[in-house]
Amino acid sequence: MFRGNYKKTNIDGTPVGYIYGDVVLYEGKLYKAIFSTYESPFQNSEMWEYIGNGSLFSSQTPPINPAVGQQWEKNGTVYTYYYDGNNYSWVQF
Repeated sequence: MFRGNYKKTNIDGTPVGYIYGDVVLYEGKLYKAIFSTYESPFQNSEMWEYIGNGSLFSSQTPPINPAVGQQWEKNGTVYTYYYDGNNYSWVQF
């Protein structure tokens, strides 16, 4: 689920926890949590998987004429436009 910009703490000062599958924007790049963590991708890169740059299109419908690698967020789910050698499709993270 797309969680927006990475945040270390909540408004009340408690740490923000991320679980497997959470996607965050951190320093202009998108990362997916591969383990539950309170640490940023910079603090512990083993907890996060880099999944793309920060150009994320957020809408109920996919962008028109997307480029391979473009990312789209719908209702908290992030998709990447992918070409497998035969077909173009949106792949969910």
